[in-house]
Amino acid sequence: MSGIHATQEALEEFNSFKMQNSRKGTKYSYIVYRIIDEKVVITKKQERVEDMDIEDQWEDFCQSLNFPVDSEGKEDENGTRGGAYGTFDFTTKVEGLTISKGIFVTWAPGDVSVRQRLLIGATAESFRAELGSASFHHVVQAGNFENLDINHIYKKFKIRK
Repeated sequence: MSGIHATQEALEEFNSFKMQNSRKGTKYSYIVYRIIDEKVVITKKQERVEDMDIEDQWEDFCQSLNFPVDSEGKEDENGTRGGAYGTFDFTTKVEGLTISKGIFVTWAPGDVSVRQRLLIGATAESFRAELGSASFHHVVQAGNFENLDINHIYKKFKIRK
């Protein structure tokens, strides 16, 4: 436990995110969070694109976890790459049925400092608990893109593709 907590905005946005499939309005594919100034903050929310397949949504999510950000958490190609957390709404149709599962990802790539990886790891469990651990059907700890292969997700949810 690191003593780092999520901002109120991050908690409120996540609560809205997890309830989005039961209400009308804007839906999001994912939210990316990072540790900035000793707090977990939202750095990206991606609106769901209805005609985009789940594989493309997942790929976009994975790239967003690794995208460099500036000191305020805004995407910036000249910024620093670091770890991140992500919540993904895995919603797809299988044999005419809609399946919706929540996924929590801890992203701590091998090219970030040991100190940063330790901080990400130490904060992950408490952050997930703040969000409500029961909200997630699957938790992924990833240090490289192989750990984020969508086939692992299909296998976990017993979906044939």
